[in-house]
Amino acid sequence: MKKELIKLSGILCAITLVAALLLAFVNNLTEERILIAAEAAAKDAMEIIIPADNHEVVEGKENVYKAIKDSEVIGYCVNVSVSGFGGPVEMMVGIGADGSVKGIDVLSHSETAGLGAKADSDDFKSRFKDKSPELTVVKIPTENPSEVQAITGATITSKAVAEGVKKAFETVMEIEGGNN
Repeated sequence: MKKELIKLSGILCAITLVAALLLAFVNNLTEERILIAAEAAAKDAMEIIIPADNHEVVEGKENVYKAIKDSEVIGYCVNVSVSGFGGPVEMMVGIGADGSVKGIDVLSHSETAGLGAKADSDDFKSRFKDKSPELTVVKIPTENPSEVQAITGATITSKAVAEGVKKAFETVMEIEGGNN
């Protein structure tokens, strides 16, 4: 009985070791491709949010990009991550030179399919366009321009996206304050 238990334990350890080595090998093969795909998605998001001649990294802020058109800064694209219902929500937020939200794009999330995943829908993202970053998420919006209607059944995710917009705005204000 004892010999059989030791034998089974050894087999289980060998299987675990092989599986771990295979996972490490696959991770090593795909890591660079995943990073390249993430960078391409971020660049595409910046072009959609604030179309410009160039998007330059802000010195000292690796996740903040100046949108430059005709040699003039027309806004900033900020890559932020916030906690949603299902985990982190990574998004690109465009803040125009006038301080309004020019757009958002969800780059990745772990939200519930059919509910929180709607944060990546064009309908929801459009609710933020041209708004002030001081947003209130509500279930039933009024005429108040600072209100954004929450996704039905996904209030936590909706509030997380609004928090990401606020975070991006604060980052831009910090940069702009440093330029004065």
